[in-house]
Amino acid sequence: MRETTVITIKGMSCSHCNMVIKNALTALKGVNSVDINLSNKTAKVEYNPEIISVETIQKEIEAQGYEIE
Repeated sequence: MRETTVITIKGMSCSHCNMVIKNALTALKGVNSVDINLSNKTAKVEYNPEIISVETIQKEIEAQGYEIE
């Protein structure tokens, strides 16, 4: 089972931000893919809801020092 969510991230501004968030999220069990859009400040995350929740994904982004809008 796969679902997709788009999360708006405050404070994301450069390719380093992209790398930090993408690496952190792809390391989570249940996350299948991450596509970061710096101009829109969003992360499109494909995940398995039977393994991980959107809330857990958002908490990981916040743990990296970014805010969820």
